[in-house]
Amino acid sequence: MLEGVRGAIFDLDGTLLDTASLWNKLDAEFLSNHGLVPSSEYLERIDNMSFREAAEYTVSHFSMSENADEILAEWKFMARKEYAKVKLKDGSRDFLLFLKERSVNLAVATDLAREDAENALKANDVFHLFQTVITTEECGRDKHYPDVYLQAAAALSLKISECIVFEDQAMGIESACKAGFRTVQISERNGESPADYIISSFTELLGIRMDV
Repeated sequence: MLEGVRGAIFDLDGTLLDTASLWNKLDAEFLSNHGLVPSSEYLERIDNMSFREAAEYTVSHFSMSENADEILAEWKFMARKEYAKVKLKDGSRDFLLFLKERSVNLAVATDLAREDAENALKANDVFHLFQTVITTEECGRDKHYPDVYLQAAAALSLKISECIVFEDQAMGIESACKAGFRTVQISERNGESPADYIISSFTELLGIRMDV
């Protein structure tokens, strides 16, 4: 899996960070604040959307008077203090250390705002392990496009062929694959994926022999 890899690029939400319960809590709080009750269709649709797509869909689905930018601002305000408390997913720290011990350079490619991303990494004492943090907000395009991964590879001064991308969302996996990156999808669900590898957790990955 890691043969020839000199750089590893990680998503945060749902990949390194255990944020499922966080967003379940924030979604429920947000909807309750607006007197809204989500349908199963709504929850399924937003699960694989970027933050902006989810905001736009929320406005449309509930015929809200607010626009997507206002919804995004509210979500970011609600999430800011929570990201300083969020924990790493099982096996994440050990896998990052495994890579660092083998001189693999690390980067973050995230939809989160820089402040939230850095707060979460610092709170879990892993910020120092990364050479760079790249956000889609700063790139100007979401993960439907590979810009964030390309900029992460460039920041590491590495070729695409020397990097591997770790993601949980299909959107990011698809764009990274199209750009030529080796990819690993972290998912507990069965289903088709263009990823080169699919794992349920980093704990599982650490149990596999990987040549570096």
